[in-house]
Amino acid sequence: MTRFAKLLSVILIGLICLAGCQQTEMFTVTFYDDMGNVLKTEKVAKGKSAVAPDAPIIPNSEQYSYEFTGWNKDFSEVTGDLKVYPTYKMEINKYTYTFLDYDDTVLKQQTTYYGTPIVPPKLNDREAPEGYRFDFESWGKEVGVLRGDITFKAEYRLVRYYTVSVYGADFTEIINTITVDEGMLPPVPREPKLERETGLYYDFLGWFTDSAEGELFDFTEPLTQNIVLYPRYEVKPFELKGKVVSFLGDSITTFYSTDSPLNSSFQGQYEYYYPNPQTDVQKFFQTWWATALSLTETTLGLNNSRGGAKVYNEGNETDVTAGMNYSRINDLGKNGRPDIIVIYMGTNDYVTTVTPTNFEFAYRTMLNRIFEVYPNVDVFVCTIQSPGSTYQQEFRARWMQFNEIICQVAGDYHLPIIDFSSIITDANHTKNTSDALHPNASGMTLLGVEAANAIKRFFGIE
Repeated sequence: MTRFAKLLSVILIGLICLAGCQQTEMFTVTFYDDMGNVLKTEKVAKGKSAVAPDAPIIPNSEQYSYEFTGWNKDFSEVTGDLKVYPTYKMEINKYTYTFLDYDDTVLKQQTTYYGTPIVPPKLNDREAPEGYRFDFESWGKEVGVLRGDITFKAEYRLVRYYTVSVYGADFTEIINTITVDEGMLPPVPREPKLERETGLYYDFLGWFTDSAEGELFDFTEPLTQNIVLYPRYEVKPFELKGKVVSFLGDSITTFYSTDSPLNSSFQGQYEYYYPNPQTDVQKFFQTWWATALSLTETTLGLNNSRGGAKVYNEGNETDVTAGMNYSRINDLGKNGRPDIIVIYMGTNDYVTTVTPTNFEFAYRTMLNRIFEVYPNVDVFVCTIQSPGSTYQQEFRARWMQFNEIICQVAGDYHLPIIDFSSIITDANHTKNTSDALHPNASGMTLLGVEAANAIKRFFGIE
């Protein structure tokens, strides 16, 4: 063997020994579940594949379902330590809710996602024996959000009821039929509208069980049978003295003092104007409305006047200050049904941003509601006194326009007008007012006399 061959053999033997002595490189592959718990740890030679454990299962919940979709890392050729986690597809569960009627008829059935609000169906009318009805009570279970398959069934209560048939003033037709549940008190119907003859007064006596001979019906006892009611009146010559007058107004018609026998009903700070240090009206009898009551020998029902009040409610039916709203109209009868209602409002509408269209709508609505609540009341409407020739021209134009609206509406409703615009005028404004809008004592007297005269003229009293 030559020296070269010997050297080559030595090198080959060395390489073989070196390869045999060198260790294989290994890596750690750890598999976890969705909660971070170790499922398996495996040593894997470089470039080799790890063996995954069985796919971990996440139990489905009431709300969600889970489907295993694989692992978050590739472990088919490992080149380093790995931490491998499972991946899942999550879906919101669907359920079905069903609504049944009393006879198991399916009213509604819907399949939708967990957590969706359950919407009940519209119920069908359930036929009942005459004099009875079925009132829906419940679906037997709480109707909330969908949390699983669920069925609801309608539950009803059989209710006995009676009818109250109400005749109009001339007894020719039934104008209203009221149903009253057994054991409940019947409501008192509103007094029907009556066409009255001039010079006569029709005093409403109440509701009777016969048009001529029946008894006055007792509304304090629960109904035990169907009834028919007739209105009855006592007809007598009209006498203005002692009639009840209520006022619906703004600050011009207010007055409040703790020592005054008569006051307006709004008595909070800024809700009344009189008495006021800026004016000489210091006693209630100096006001125009007290003057009118005195000269007509009538009695105050309620002075429902408030400073700053408008006719228009700006679209807010809960506004307790607006003249068109029921809260103020209902209060006019708080001390007994008025025979006469006098309205002096509109100043705060024309000096603000109320449009003529909205003012007319509000004024008509106010009158409609007054006649709804007090069908046979006599209503007087007042035009608005002059704000003076030096008042802003824009508002003077609105003052005249709003007075035209009041007169037009009064004509449409055939209502008498108390024309205050002809009493405090541009010519006498300065000496009869304490400011542009509020009368002083002399102005109050002029308005009160005119109101009394207008009321007397309407009833034919000199």
